[in-house]
Amino acid sequence: MTITMSSVVADSSSGVPNGDYVLWGLTWIPLAVLTVAGTRTRAATKSEPHRLTSPALRTVHGISAVTILVIFLMPHIANHLTAIWSVDAHMTVMRTLRHIYRAELVQPLLVVLFIFQIASGLFLWRERMTVQADLFGTLQTAAGIYLAIYLVSHMIAVFVLGRTVMKVDTDFLFATGAPAGLLHDPRNVRLIPHYSLAVWALFIHLGCGLRGVLLSHRTSVSAANASAWGVVGLGAAIAATIIVSMCRLHIRWTFETLVELSHDPRKIGPLSCRR
Repeated sequence: MTITMSSVVADSSSGVPNGDYVLWGLTWIPLAVLTVAGTRTRAATKSEPHRLTSPALRTVHGISAVTILVIFLMPHIANHLTAIWSVDAHMTVMRTLRHIYRAELVQPLLVVLFIFQIASGLFLWRERMTVQADLFGTLQTAAGIYLAIYLVSHMIAVFVLGRTVMKVDTDFLFATGAPAGLLHDPRNVRLIPHYSLAVWALFIHLGCGLRGVLLSHRTSVSAANASAWGVVGLGAAIAATIIVSMCRLHIRWTFETLVELSHDPRKIGPLSCRR
């Protein structure tokens, strides 16, 4: 069974079943209030629309993000997309990619970069709170906060819970809570929004960041906005595809099932129970 670290902490510390719901509420409600209230504390004037004090940190944050995207996140997301065809396809691609991002030097580098992204992102979030934000700024900030919390939870679940405590392979089966799966266990079902929002939040954060870069290079506002919404829409489609496959719906299985039913409709009972 796959569980998030928030559920481990909440249930063990409070003794309350499903206490992670309370923990997430206590985390997200104050953060949402701070984000909305903080972005309205000071209106930006025309003479200083983006007067932030850490341009160097924002630049390094962006470079680090691109490095993580190229080395890990883009291949990792592409790998998850292959699961819509079959789990076997996903596992085959995963074993190949692991030779890259689990290499002796690459994996520690990725962990350091992720920690830097979280720390620098939280610093930039606090700074952004002093400047009035538009819709894209608010979306970028909210998505960044979610990603920071998700990454901490995900890394602890993988490196501590999965590899150290449970001593299992943190693969597709681990992520989807095998053997019960995401839909047939009351603890695992909460991972559906957990994973879906993480993927979508990544694309929202990237899309809004891309918009800022385009505007800084004198791209028209309409073109920059269209690019941002395009990335956000693409992220929604990718997130939906990934979570559908994680809920055990695969094109290959569906196709093979339809072929078998076309030859013998009496198999509909046994097939409907197949995973």
